[in-house]
Amino acid sequence: MEQKILDLIYEVCDDKIIYDKRDVNMFDTGLLESMDFIELLMNIEEEFDMEIQPEEIKKDEMATPNKLIAFIQARLN
Repeated sequence: MEQKILDLIYEVCDDKIIYDKRDVNMFDTGLLESMDFIELLMNIEEEFDMEIQPEEIKKDEMATPNKLIAFIQARLN
């Protein structure tokens, strides 16, 4: 599952750094802009057949690939 999430992030940010540096802040480094983040969340919802409510979205809790992976794993368990 981690690899699939990383692949979804890569599709949006188009930078392989996310595979090697999973603690990189994707917003601070410019890998993700607001619209990219929305696209990513929509792709995650579709891929994992889940719905992420707006009140669940806390940018700082999803800012790195590792944090995003942890969020999705927690939602699926």
